[in-house]
Amino acid sequence: MRHVAGTITHTNPLTAGPRPRGGHEIHDDGTVRAWTVGHHPDELARAVSRDGTAEVILVGTCLPAAGEVRAVADAAAAGSWHSTGRLPGSCLGIVLAARTAWIMGSRAATVPVHWTTSQGAVVWSTSASALAALTGRAPDVVRLLAEVTTWGPLCSSSRRRVSLLVMSAGEGDVVGASGGGPKARAVEEWRDVYDLLDAVRQRPNAWVRNGSLQELAVMMFGYHLALQVHDVDEAFEFHRGRGGFASWLSRTRGWSMATGWDAAVMENLPGEPPLDAFFRLVDEYREFAGQPGS
Repeated sequence: MRHVAGTITHTNPLTAGPRPRGGHEIHDDGTVRAWTVGHHPDELARAVSRDGTAEVILVGTCLPAAGEVRAVADAAAAGSWHSTGRLPGSCLGIVLAARTAWIMGSRAATVPVHWTTSQGAVVWSTSASALAALTGRAPDVVRLLAEVTTWGPLCSSSRRRVSLLVMSAGEGDVVGASGGGPKARAVEEWRDVYDLLDAVRQRPNAWVRNGSLQELAVMMFGYHLALQVHDVDEAFEFHRGRGGFASWLSRTRGWSMATGWDAAVMENLPGEPPLDAFFRLVDEYREFAGQPGS
């Protein structure tokens, strides 16, 4: 099975973590290690920025030209690490710059990134089944759903801060800021879409750019798509123009849902930050939905 896998550890030098059978090591800096399994040499591209402070590694098909890879390495050195996620092709990207490592799937989410912890290290792979075999654990469906649709910080070490991304989300605050509302659960404890929303509420900048409610609506679409792909039995109430939340807004506020609940919130509550307004309405809707006969 073709895949890319790697480990991230807080120890120095790296002494923990499994490694894939038949893997070809493509990177080892003492904190982040990566291997390819089943890839040809021409499916690997890498470039170091001209000033030597950043490196970009790509693994996959339809790779960009060498000049494009060098250009995104230069961009990463200047702080624009997200440029790698905008490259064409179907590939995994690893960006190493400014004492930070970003590991991201393809722009179209055809190459996902899954992760778990094992033997004192974070272990990640582009294949959920390979990750399960590597760590001796069964894939967690809820975690997979989250990783199909979201991005955000994974862990920090004394040498590098590391983020795993499953789709390019552009520039955003990788650390994020805490907000109000319910305390967010750890990803492995997520039960449904509301746990994802609680995580976004707590650290909005780690999930959407510039407090964009439209990006959150797209994330919700991806979450619903993942439910269908993995045949998960969960009632989904955040369809953009229909579903429980949109129907409730239309019925209680008289708002049109022709362009979706995200557009309706921004149009009808222009004086309130969109995400704040959305989460306030979600809290109200959850109280409504929990009432008998709602």
